Amino acid sequence: MTVKITRIASVENHPTLNHLSVYTLTDIPDIKLVSMKVDDDHRYQLGEYVAHIPPETIWPEWLLKYMDFWDEAKGKGTLGGSKGNRLKARTFARGTSEEVVSFGMLHRVSCEKGDFFIQTETGKKFIGGLSGPPINLDADYSEILGITQT
Repeated sequence: MTVKITRIASVENHPTLNHLSVYTLTDIPDIKLVSMKVDDDHRYQLGEYVAHIPPETIWPEWLLKYMDFWDEAKGKGTLGGSKGNRLKARTFARGTSEEVVSFGMLHRVSCEKGDFFIQTETGKKFIGGLSGPPINLDADYSEILGITQT
């Protein structure tokens, strides 16, 4: 299990669930990822750098809260597992011709003046750009995010 930085290769509207976007990635074109739209717009854009978090991973509490997968009243995450912190592949529009299986989740990589950063528990971490080496697309970013395998 590795969390890698990659780019958005394609962005589509889900054929029947209008509040969802369907993405493919440059490094893994044979899988799809699904995300809710924000104000009717796609959350990620074509060519944008993102971290791909694969299924069957355990998320730390800070990341669940940061990505809005936290239920404050219950004191746990809203993903799978007893603690709500386990990411699983998820099927949307199951049993229809528009069925899409989402293999993982995307985490934003921000760009500021040609430098790229990823949000961690302690703040933004530089991962490459004009101020230093380029982004390492072969690196595993699971440790800096606190993500482990199930």
